[in-house]
Amino acid sequence: MRIDINGIACEMPPDVQRKLLDYIQNDLEQRYVRDMDGAMKALTKAFTRKLLLDLERKARKLGGDEAAARFRPPKKSDPNVFLAHVLRDFGEEALKRVCLYISLDESGEGYIVSDLSAGRIDQPNQGQARRSLAGAGHDRIGENDIQQIAGDTTLALISAGEILHS
Repeated sequence: MRIDINGIACEMPPDVQRKLLDYIQNDLEQRYVRDMDGAMKALTKAFTRKLLLDLERKARKLGGDEAAARFRPPKKSDPNVFLAHVLRDFGEEALKRVCLYISLDESGEGYIVSDLSAGRIDQPNQGQARRSLAGAGHDRIGENDIQQIAGDTTLALISAGEILHS
């Protein structure tokens, strides 16, 4: 993952990317185990099994048995936990192609995020590939957690004008 802060670009090291993805995966798994009741787990397992079966069938058509095996959970395993591992693998691939653009303005208390956007590194016209992740003015991002922009979904991260402390 590339991070660009006020025009200064740096690469997030692969080991840091893996740690970030491990943290997210572990957090999701812990919340699933700790917070979901039995009936909800049973319902989500059935949904996830169907989703994984559909993905397996599509992968088999496109890439054969080896590609399909990527979406087949081990016998007697929890399909939701397995899906978290599959999504983590996709996340690792996705981070190789993403750049997070952050514009900071100095304030008396620290730095204020004036713009936050993300784009694909492999897009030839980066200006069109970037998607804003910040709201207008001092509106809190997260009030409308997910925004639909030109067919792409972006997840709001922080508010515009939020002060970052070191």
